[in-house]
Amino acid sequence: MKTRLALAVLVAVIISQFGIAHSQPPTGQVVLVSQNEELAAYDANGVLHWEDDAFVNKHEWVNGPPCFIPNDAAHHFLEADDNEENGNDGNVHPWWGVFNSNGIWTGTKVWDTDLAHPQGTLEDPAGCAFDANGNFFGVDVGENHAPIIGDGQLIEFFAPDFTTFCRLATNLSQPGMVAFDDDGALLVPQAGASEITKFSGFPTSAADCPGGTAAPTRSVWMTGITQGIGTPIGLARDPITPHDWAVASVLVPPAVFRVGKDGIVKGFYAAAGTQTGTPFGLDFDSEGNLYYADLGIRPFPLNGAEDPSDPIGAADGQGSLKEVPHGGGPIPITIQSEMNFPDGVAVVDASWVNLSATETECDWNMYGNTGARSFGVTPGCSRINQFNASTLVPKWFVNTSSPVTASPALVGGKVYVGDNGGTFYKVDAASGHVDETFPVTDQSSTDYGTIVSSAAVADVEGQRLVVFGGGATLYVLDDNLNEVASSCFDPRDVPNPCGGSSGKTIEIESSPVVVNLAGGGARILVGMDFNEDPGTGRAGLISLKLKNTPGGWQLTPEWKFDPETLQTYTTDPLHAGGTGSGCGNVWSSPTVDVKNNLVFFGVGNCDAIPNPPEPGDGEALIAIHLNDGSLAWRYAPRAADNGLDLDFGATPNLLPGGRIGIGGKDGYYYALDRLTGTFTPGWAARTQVAASSDLGGIIGSTAVGESQGRRAVFTTNAIPFSTRDPQTSFEENLQNPRLMVSLHAIDAETGENLWDAPMPLPSYSAATYANGVVFMSDTFGSTIQAYNADNGLPLWAFPVTGAPSSGVTIGEDSIYLGSGTNAGVPGLDKVGGIWSYKLLM
Repeated sequence: MKTRLALAVLVAVIISQFGIAHSQPPTGQVVLVSQNEELAAYDANGVLHWEDDAFVNKHEWVNGPPCFIPNDAAHHFLEADDNEENGNDGNVHPWWGVFNSNGIWTGTKVWDTDLAHPQGTLEDPAGCAFDANGNFFGVDVGENHAPIIGDGQLIEFFAPDFTTFCRLATNLSQPGMVAFDDDGALLVPQAGASEITKFSGFPTSAADCPGGTAAPTRSVWMTGITQGIGTPIGLARDPITPHDWAVASVLVPPAVFRVGKDGIVKGFYAAAGTQTGTPFGLDFDSEGNLYYADLGIRPFPLNGAEDPSDPIGAADGQGSLKEVPHGGGPIPITIQSEMNFPDGVAVVDASWVNLSATETECDWNMYGNTGARSFGVTPGCSRINQFNASTLVPKWFVNTSSPVTASPALVGGKVYVGDNGGTFYKVDAASGHVDETFPVTDQSSTDYGTIVSSAAVADVEGQRLVVFGGGATLYVLDDNLNEVASSCFDPRDVPNPCGGSSGKTIEIESSPVVVNLAGGGARILVGMDFNEDPGTGRAGLISLKLKNTPGGWQLTPEWKFDPETLQTYTTDPLHAGGTGSGCGNVWSSPTVDVKNNLVFFGVGNCDAIPNPPEPGDGEALIAIHLNDGSLAWRYAPRAADNGLDLDFGATPNLLPGGRIGIGGKDGYYYALDRLTGTFTPGWAARTQVAASSDLGGIIGSTAVGESQGRRAVFTTNAIPFSTRDPQTSFEENLQNPRLMVSLHAIDAETGENLWDAPMPLPSYSAATYANGVVFMSDTFGSTIQAYNADNGLPLWAFPVTGAPSSGVTIGEDSIYLGSGTNAGVPGLDKVGGIWSYKLLM
């Protein structure tokens, strides 16, 4: 049970709720209500539960009203998070989050108290508003329980990115929902002080805030006790009578008052009574109908027994959403009952939000599903499980006449993937119909095919875009597969870069990740490499800014991190750093921890020895800062220039306990602290699941799911013998034969080996996970397979055309993958396709 509010003055209020009629806002408007740690939407078609999606599945503890950024065509909004539990480390980090119109967290936080340089204490963010200049004003309720009721704050964050701020007041008592009046002054209800305070004369920038604090003009707009409003907590302007305000008093008395411009009470929207409940946040629609959240405060425990630790507070399932129709009525109408802690209410135009956002949570947007790269289906988004996986049957097949080694993205009922020959496909997921194709124009020399990069499909500024690497070019396409922007990564100063084969290997094998930015646009992160081709340039991880401008989409490189020099190039980043030795290759795909401002990726081995030596030479797992590309830490498990070719080419996973995990061709899975890059208590440093091999070890990316009731990591293994050090790999296999099998599960909390599946042949594909089932492509057995995640026993297998290396993408009742692997064998470059299988039951 979570108590939202406890005031200095508490009264006994018995709440009973009566559903009288179902009322709706005008067509074209929706009522958004934060309740049950999510945001719910109500429109003219009924109730639509609309949850945001942060930290892979569900971002918990959102509260307060959503505040939409003014003049933002993409309709991003900010919402408070008073006790965020991210599912990874269980820590509490209150903040305001920036969300897109799908209700999906963009990864941007305002007032991030968990960064290395905290901005200060933030207890309980709640009310919010924007001024005419686009600056954001947020209220921190404070410690939120008696006797500490005077430590609330009012903070101004400056547009456009809200990273600079100014404390305007630090001694507020239970401040609630806020709003601007006609004169540009901010009205702040203080339930603990029984008044509504008026603030005006705000700073225009952080430079006006010595020490981060400034004192604007402050006055009392309404003294609650003298007006009979003992606990003002919410307010909203009446659009029909624009000089009147609705003021919610949550407890003393529990009522919604009509207050004039002068702060004098004129009457009631909803008088105190059992039907009124305990009003909190509120808002009007355009026709003057008032909607408010009945928090559901109870005067005693519902079981009738006194609880000295919590004698009064809000109760699970006792809140409701109520309406007072324009013109009033003796009894408020209960629109929705049995709500959990409803507080913030906002009525907005329906075009501002995507009410189908619950469907987007089940999209598989990129390689590994999300930027956390779990390679697991979002809980509740697939019916495939241990009991029905054996009923999967072919659904459709698209013959591409070229290997498809990239993994498909599944978004909005469409499958997006490219083939090695350079054709990118958009396929209808239900029928297999090829809706669109795009031929890559890049002619750069590659070693494994023109398109091996798995696409990221993202909504940026309200438009669906498809991002992938083709040859040495990063392409951005619209949803009809028309090119809207591209960037050639060829670092050489030559005519027609990326326009013709040069004999130099320049390629993007890495799969991009897209991070939306609060002020619009997005950041794209992707690796690139030369596969040890010397004298070409600097490989590394590249960040590009994508922005929709009046002239069209603009894709601008902002920095490149060079794993060999450990430098971040910001001036002409694609060409900076000299010709290099062909090392520092990044074919690993970046994993993003937005909360900690970090990006993680693996770096490959190189046989060339740089002269002079460079500090980042050799295989490593690297963490850099998301905002500027600067180095956070580097972990290298062995000496550089070892000649063993034991790359980190797999994609890292965000793990529970604040760890980052990655598998390497040395056969080990490593788990390190995300912030420091050091081993953490409880994990046995590293876990070996395969023999060390330049041809094998862990090449395919690993999945995070559950096994035997524990969080688990699932690994696939490739060829278990090394051509560089055959004696060592032979001895490892002889001493521990389980290293030769190709699918394993390890405990994600401790590193303990849970099981080894004896059936599959070597695989170069990523493992993926859904509801107790592990999927993998058996590369050498030319089959797609499913295994029981609890014990590694086979559940299902089906042959495909061409040896598969593509990871399996998981949908509601179907799976999708590519087939074919170009291994330099004549004819194999003409074999491949896109497959889908569907449940029979």
